Amino acid sequence: MISKWVGDINKFEAVETLQIALIADSLKGLDENPLFSFLKNNQPELIQHNLTRKTFVLDGANPKVELSVFAETLASDISRKLNEDCFMVLPFGRGRILVAVLDGASSQKEISGLAPYGIKGSFYVSHLLESGFRDSVEYGQLSQQESLTAGDVMTAINGWIFKKMQAIPGVDYGDALAIPGMAASFLLFDANGEITMAHVSDTYAAVFYTDGRLEILTPNQNEKFDRKTMELIEKLASDYGCSLAQVQRIPEARAIVRAQIKESFLQKINKPGGCGILNGMPDLITNKLIFERKIKISEELSRVLLFSDGALLPYMESGISVESAVRNLADSLRDNQSNGSVLESGVARLESDPEFEAIPRHKHRDDATIIEISLNKQ
Repeated sequence: MISKWVGDINKFEAVETLQIALIADSLKGLDENPLFSFLKNNQPELIQHNLTRKTFVLDGANPKVELSVFAETLASDISRKLNEDCFMVLPFGRGRILVAVLDGASSQKEISGLAPYGIKGSFYVSHLLESGFRDSVEYGQLSQQESLTAGDVMTAINGWIFKKMQAIPGVDYGDALAIPGMAASFLLFDANGEITMAHVSDTYAAVFYTDGRLEILTPNQNEKFDRKTMELIEKLASDYGCSLAQVQRIPEARAIVRAQIKESFLQKINKPGGCGILNGMPDLITNKLIFERKIKISEELSRVLLFSDGALLPYMESGISVESAVRNLADSLRDNQSNGSVLESGVARLESDPEFEAIPRHKHRDDATIIEISLNKQ
């Protein structure tokens, strides 16, 4: 018997806006192509904006553990760009559930096998995992294991991605610039009383306790590289006498930034001391770049958050600590009494700062995903 869903609270009804319909139309018929067969498991309109609430019980847990899950993903531009973020909430055998945030990362070279369809590798790899892994032999085998950690799952998925990406012309595992991947944080909830975590790059996992304490579980492996890019953008803004936002509107300056990002990509992707990316490269495993933790499901543990950097960005005002930003993001969840979108309130914050003055950043908006898991222990 596997762990089971026990209800769907306030099921999200996708708003059939013209904007979402237009971008969703670009995926119609693609699921008949073997390369995109995983799209059969998805509703195109929910790729751009999906919001769901469900309740889940960990079979066999003593005391009984009930997980109330809120998850939302929102594209940065629902009318013109496919959402490269997504979330997974997946039963993983008796008494286990995997919860994950996936943030697609583009390759620095065009993927020739995807370009004719207008699909970027960053979208492909994250949604391949979200929609396709559940039908794989590897998923079935992992689900049968009695003892399993999130690290075991991420390691197996990395190998599965490697095999699947062999079918994509233009993906070259001899060239790091030609491999799309994703930042990812996995949490595996287990009826044995543990939560195990596996993490790469710059997604986040955080836990809140009943006494108000907050602990950010995930290191930002991309932070030092991201900081160098931001310092370059700030220097260019000073040199050109413009705002941070205007740097991206100056062709010469934009080319300088792109060159720096490409060089950074080569230096960091799954390199020793670099930034882990879930992309199928064996180097992710051999260089030990999967960060793992264990957390006890205790009476003091109140809720768990997972989110992409795009969800946190609206709360990263100049001078604010990451911990304070996470608390402000968590407050937006707490204040969501209407059970509506949480991420759209973050969009409003970014829209009010068009020149990137209050919230320093590389681009106006990013795809965003958030999951909140509230624990009820009986």
